[in-house]
Amino acid sequence: MRTTLNTASGKHTPDRNDHPHDVANSHTPDVVSRREFMRQAELIGVACLLPTVLAGCASVRYAQSAVDNDRLVVLRSELSAAGNALIETPDDQLPIFLRRVSESEFVAISTKCTHRGCQVESAGNQLACPCHGSVFSLTGERLSGPAERPLSRHTVTADEQRIYINRKAVTE
Repeated sequence: MRTTLNTASGKHTPDRNDHPHDVANSHTPDVVSRREFMRQAELIGVACLLPTVLAGCASVRYAQSAVDNDRLVVLRSELSAAGNALIETPDDQLPIFLRRVSESEFVAISTKCTHRGCQVESAGNQLACPCHGSVFSLTGERLSGPAERPLSRHTVTADEQRIYINRKAVTE
């Protein structure tokens, strides 16, 4: 802060044009307001989470199904580029995870964890239970507990345009 010597009193007084919060005349580091800090923190948080969210959305998507007696019918075009889909069930049960193994072979497994019934989620090349940490392969085999059994599987058949999933699980 600049001062001027008052010759009458012999004291130094601050210049009238020099405000203590004037950034141009201040020699202290820039201070960020709380609002600006929160805005920057929010942007950084979104930037960090966005790749994870987009990767999750790209790997498995929900697909519609139609009911044909005891089967769910899904169009092949409903599968993601990776060959996976979560199939919604008409009875509002947890979805069925459908995976293309080859051009003519598919695997359909329940997303209900055999430990406590939470919905397992896609985690790269496996399915993981967010509730207690059980891990399963993409074909439903148990890789680590606390679950002691594999996920239930459904019989699957397919033709050129559709995939047919038996609504009743083969193993429970």
